[in-house]
Amino acid sequence: RPGPSAVAASSSPAALAHEHYEMRIVALSPLLLPATRGGNDVTSRSTIPGSTLLAVLGALAPQATSEGVADGSLRVGEGRPMVDGAASLPVPFSWFRYKLPAGDGGATVVDLLTVRPTDDRQVVQMRSGFVAAATVTGTAAVAAPDMERRVHVSIEDSTQAALDGALFSYSAVAAGTWFSAVISVTPDRASALSLEAGATDLVGLLTGEHRVGTSRRNDYGHVRAEVRVADSAAASGERVS
Repeated sequence: RPGPSAVAASSSPAALAHEHYEMRIVALSPLLLPATRGGNDVTSRSTIPGSTLLAVLGALAPQATSEGVADGSLRVGEGRPMVDGAASLPVPFSWFRYKLPAGDGGATVVDLLTVRPTDDRQVVQMRSGFVAAATVTGTAAVAAPDMERRVHVSIEDSTQAALDGALFSYSAVAAGTWFSAVISVTPDRASALSLEAGATDLVGLLTGEHRVGTSRRNDYGHVRAEVRVADSAAASGERVS
């Protein structure tokens, strides 16, 4: 059983001082990250879960990744769609839009934490969308990734005939969508990840093409990642999954 000195050393602030990296990901093919499924109709979520990105690391350096999750030296944030080329945050729960358009087409955002509507128009909560972190407190364009719907038929291998009831409809995030995620890792853990995978550093380890999500054999889930040291704005918007 470790003594007090061993516990103090392993949990000291210096031992768990994390560095932050921004991982920018572009979808080279549609992405299918199932959020809902009704029968044979599958709809993708609009973000890449941190657990999905963690699996990318785990495939490259399984031991160092597992140990990093266990001791807290490695955290991977959710990949959120980029807005105007910047990292984004989910639309705040306090943001509403006018239910009935009048003049502005209903585009005006009302933050009920700070203001109240001055006319009789009703407001409805904005339940989806993303906003660039740098513009949350100012005028901001709310954006959401484009979705692409495809229909697939399962084929019987021996006869190449369509199987009964095997018509599937997929609503996936469109190719060309950019995401941003933050990886927080201690220097020692970053070195362990790179060493196990035979890479020079974490940037070299993750920069390149990967596969994420489901139906990867059916031309889904092909992405390219670019990794760099995160700026303060990207790191502050981190949400670990």
